[in-house]
Amino acid sequence: MKYIGTQSNTTAASYQVSKNISQHVKPFNEGEFLKDAWLQCAPYLFEDFENKEKIIQRIKDMPIARNTVKENILGMAENVNSQQKIHIKSCDFISICLDESTDVTGSARLAIFVRYFVQNNIKELISLSTLTTTTTKGLDICNAVIDALAKREICPSKTVSVTTDGARTLTGRENGFIHLFTKRIGHTILDFYCIIHQQALCAKTGLKMFDDILSFVTKLVNFISARALNKRKFQELLNEVNSSYNSLLLYNNVRWLSRGNVLQRFVDCLEEIRLFLNNENIIDQYNQLLDVEWLAKLYFFTDLCSHLNELNIKLQGVNKTDFPARFTQFKEFEETLKFILYPDTIPFEKLNLKVLEWLSFNELEMELVEFQSSTIWNQKFVDLRNDLEIIESNRLLDKINKIAENEILTTWNSIPDTFNCLKTLAKAILSIFSSTWACKSLFSELNFIQNKYRNRMTNESSSACVLLKLTKYELDIKSLSSCVQQQKSH
Repeated sequence: MKYIGTQSNTTAASYQVSKNISQHVKPFNEGEFLKDAWLQCAPYLFEDFENKEKIIQRIKDMPIARNTVKENILGMAENVNSQQKIHIKSCDFISICLDESTDVTGSARLAIFVRYFVQNNIKELISLSTLTTTTTKGLDICNAVIDALAKREICPSKTVSVTTDGARTLTGRENGFIHLFTKRIGHTILDFYCIIHQQALCAKTGLKMFDDILSFVTKLVNFISARALNKRKFQELLNEVNSSYNSLLLYNNVRWLSRGNVLQRFVDCLEEIRLFLNNENIIDQYNQLLDVEWLAKLYFFTDLCSHLNELNIKLQGVNKTDFPARFTQFKEFEETLKFILYPDTIPFEKLNLKVLEWLSFNELEMELVEFQSSTIWNQKFVDLRNDLEIIESNRLLDKINKIAENEILTTWNSIPDTFNCLKTLAKAILSIFSSTWACKSLFSELNFIQNKYRNRMTNESSSACVLLKLTKYELDIKSLSSCVQQQKSH
């Protein structure tokens, strides 16, 4: 068995190939296919190179067999975890967002995101754990979270807030995760119910007067799109009239945006739907499509659902912390949550600090008085609010822009340490997750990675692939390759 030096470039190349395989959700044995393709292309691609044989030999030596790719992916995931450990040790507090779901093999998986600060940037630690217990009760989830934090050397008592989707196992009064977790860490925390779930629930329950319209639209759409012959006829009709669509959308009750999208497509294709029903001689069975009053309700309902979809999309994404506008149901914390942007105007009496007393705000009142009396520091936040308006305008215009939350953090970091209590409060609020969108996004990625065709993938491997897919950390491939004794490919 022959070995080459630990500094070999082929090892680094092997890691890079493994990273691409993982991030593009390809099977681990794709490395062997890639090598075979490269070896067949190389004689033509490098035909005029003097060192053609050396290049081909280097490709042959590159270890990218299935097991090697798997080990590389696990090694890169561990590298990310090591970087996160180093950064999170210096943090005074963290916030948690979590959700539980089931993968394609029936295993209970727990997605945990931990938000913390590294200089002027907001970072998120990603953890996908497998619940080893047969149940997914609050106690099981609490133990899993404590274990996941311990593996990354994170002290649970640093937790400021926990955001969940409101499931009873997480929010139950006596046996829910939040209650048990609070008892375990020994102090109170801010617990938030995902704002996107709240918005979707309000949109669903607050529009029951339009249920008859949705039922009619769903029935007609199913008649056209769920029957193969009708679907082909309708597609042909759409082609004849040069429609920009090729079919209607089927309604899915569990999809947040489904209702609005189905209604919008239905309205856009309304003339074609009438023509199709008329051609089939069944237009009389759907008199509503000719009723002006019913159509007015349909248009209003569609427009309303479109606005709700826009709101839902705005609430999605990472680093969403616009609490004053979105968490209005938390009246007792409304002024406190505004503090990150309005420290120059909010009086101390309006700050509700009862669940954050453990952070020691003994000097907060005096610091706030001194801060508000300084025009220099007040002007910083006036400028910040103006900058955030520009950032939001650029976002709406789809221009490349800065991350608003990082701008807020940068401003607070520029404040002198003499206002330490103010900075601590602001960062604690800024760390809070407003939704469980990150967890939902993680489970969507998991469904692609560990699908029905890859159901034999181990939980360890799928967790590593998810981490490499979602992490913002840069991998230190040079360091990884230098620590590996590489075996030549056979």
